[in-house]
Amino acid sequence: MKVKTILVSQPQPKTDSSPYFDLMEKQKVKVDFRSFIHVEGASSKDVRTQKIDLSKYTAIIFTSRNSVDHFFRIAEELRFKTSDSLKYFCTSEAVAYYLQKYVVYRKRKIYVGERHFQDLMPLIKKHKDETEGHIERLQQVFELIGKRAQGKTCDAIEGIISEGEEIIENFKGTPALDAGLISAAQAVEHYEITRYGTLKRWAEVLGMSEAAKLFKQTLDEESMTDEALTTLADASVNETALAAV
Repeated sequence: MKVKTILVSQPQPKTDSSPYFDLMEKQKVKVDFRSFIHVEGASSKDVRTQKIDLSKYTAIIFTSRNSVDHFFRIAEELRFKTSDSLKYFCTSEAVAYYLQKYVVYRKRKIYVGERHFQDLMPLIKKHKDETEGHIERLQQVFELIGKRAQGKTCDAIEGIISEGEEIIENFKGTPALDAGLISAAQAVEHYEITRYGTLKRWAEVLGMSEAAKLFKQTLDEESMTDEALTTLADASVNETALAAV
């Protein structure tokens, strides 16, 4: 699902130079600003008064751990169940890790910038572009074979996600959590690599060169993501987990 609307957990910037406005203009997304904290957290009554409908947002940007706490507190008070498709963008790893307190691991559900909002811009654009690209290529393949494209639940991916949930539960609050999360993410990537690799080969055998090219593009993107995760793990995550043993 594409990111179309974003709820930002801070007051609206007072200057037009804010990068949020750049995001709205260039990526054609709707951005609403709502601060979930004052000195103390805003009440659910305040949220109702401001006529905030949490269900209409497809993504949220969290700028602090306090905003995470108060968002989920307000959601609970309003009896709002967050959707599994909701995307979370965090301005730091610390905020992202803290978010795991509320959000069960899902592939590409949580995105992290290095320090500031500007770091999230490439992540938002990359996710949007890659997702749209994968869908468009699959639609093109269906057109090539004269069939109507339609989605279905993948039991294998659901099983891998369940394993990721177990990792969160078993290693929550330990140095091994990061390594476990990377392994879960790579399990999803590896499954997709095998699927797209097989589809590419079948297309080649059937003489469908155009379809094979489309599958190869997605296969290459999935492989690059897997390599990036390996680089991240090798850089420090695995050593940190090992040192704690």
